[in-house]
Amino acid sequence: MPREPSHDPHHDCPATAGMVVPSRFTPPPILPQSDALHSLLWTAHRTLAFAFFALILLHLGATLFHALIRRDGVFEAMAPVPDRSIASLAE
Repeated sequence: MPREPSHDPHHDCPATAGMVVPSRFTPPPILPQSDALHSLLWTAHRTLAFAFFALILLHLGATLFHALIRRDGVFEAMAPVPDRSIASLAE
């Protein structure tokens, strides 16, 4: 069965696209539709997402570098793991 066209003026608005609201209320658009603004915001979003992911990978690499290669105690100082050896349990 074909779907009836929506009479809602905000139906095709990218600012509200994909929103699920449990009532008949449709939020108004935040900004007017603009292809240039959409492109700018999408590029900024993608760039910041990759930068954040790179920052996480950099920190993970630094953690492994200090824990496995340098073994300088930096990892242990930041993430102390309780000693679970038999000698410490006997005390």
